[in-house]
Amino acid sequence: MTARLAIVALALVAWTGRADPPPAPLPLAEAITQALAGNRELATAAMNLGLGDLAVGDALNAFALTWRPEGAAAATDAGSAARVGLSATRRTAVGAELGAGLAVDDYGPDAAVRRAGSLRVELRQPLLRGRGSAVQLDDVFAARAGRQTARRSFEARRAALVLAVVQAHQELARLQAQLAYD
Repeated sequence: MTARLAIVALALVAWTGRADPPPAPLPLAEAITQALAGNRELATAAMNLGLGDLAVGDALNAFALTWRPEGAAAATDAGSAARVGLSATRRTAVGAELGAGLAVDDYGPDAAVRRAGSLRVELRQPLLRGRGSAVQLDDVFAARAGRQTARRSFEARRAALVLAVVQAHQELARLQAQLAYD
């Protein structure tokens, strides 16, 4: 066992004693690629860009079609009543809210149940406050402006990083030429 440890120790000493050749110079394109892939500030800016996209989607969800189930039940001495239905609403850019719903009603004494169907169509428009497309789309405009700011920040950081890598690569090439000349 000690003989094996001695052989391993000698091999380790012999391996660490020799000098490794200097690494080959990294081409500029590969240096830029590695810098872009491993930069934390750039990754943070990319995440902020993704958050901006989510904010725009969230702001636009206010204008999406919304489905709601409807239901009610009541019981009295005279009988029972039940209502089941489905409604859909959508807000428009001018502030109006359009809605439609279908419902089925069961009512009457327990022995004789009557059924009736109904269709409801609604249009609600605020008259005094919260009216107009500028008010309704304010969140969308703000979210899009935030996304554009995040995109500009990402592109500026990316360009600054590429510029720094190119400058460092040129300085390294200049120093290697100066070393070879001296």
